[in-house]
Amino acid sequence: MTDSDVPPPRTEWKPIHGARHYEASHQGLVRSVDRTIGGKFYPGVVLKTRVNNSGYEMVNIRTNDGQVKTCTVHSLVLLAHVGPRPEGMETLHGSGGPLDNRLVNLTYGTKKQNEAQKEGAGAPPVPQFDCLNHPACTGKAHNAGRRCPDCVDEVGRQAAAMLNARVNLNDVAARFGYTGIDWVYGLAVKHGYEGSRAQARTQQPPWSRRVAATLRARFRRGDAA
Repeated sequence: MTDSDVPPPRTEWKPIHGARHYEASHQGLVRSVDRTIGGKFYPGVVLKTRVNNSGYEMVNIRTNDGQVKTCTVHSLVLLAHVGPRPEGMETLHGSGGPLDNRLVNLTYGTKKQNEAQKEGAGAPPVPQFDCLNHPACTGKAHNAGRRCPDCVDEVGRQAAAMLNARVNLNDVAARFGYTGIDWVYGLAVKHGYEGSRAQARTQQPPWSRRVAATLRARFRRGDAA
């Protein structure tokens, strides 16, 4: 038997704890499974990923409680195949680097081990794409049509200010062009917003401020005399 006659290794999929409609493979892929919700059938598919500004692959999944959550692919692979991350430990990438999410390249370890491993693997991939705010911003992002780290931080600061002014989280996300609210909420919390996600989704500005905003919109449209 020649090497060409040897079948490729079988992809091993395992369920992701806390997200019953998803599985992760030992090859570093994440997929949804066939499911029927509300009488409607949804076929399973391998999920598209994106690279964040730290150089890691990210994916959106829906948890058992219905929340859409943005997760790193490497964390989901280890969660499915090894188990929950032990307290005080971090996810470590091996010599394959930060974009190699195969199980063989991943393990749990201490912060010190993680830092040493990052140094051994070299620098993360250099962002190559113009920031979404180009040409006003000259920064670079890992994905086309995304913001650079500095602009992401600015979104977080503005989102926190808006949420603290009781603007609804859905409106804040739309203001910055995000379809998912979890990412924006996380940025706002990082920059000082202390309300819960549920509060942010239901809150409204004071009545006087809503009236003023409505009047400004009418004047812009020419509805008012």
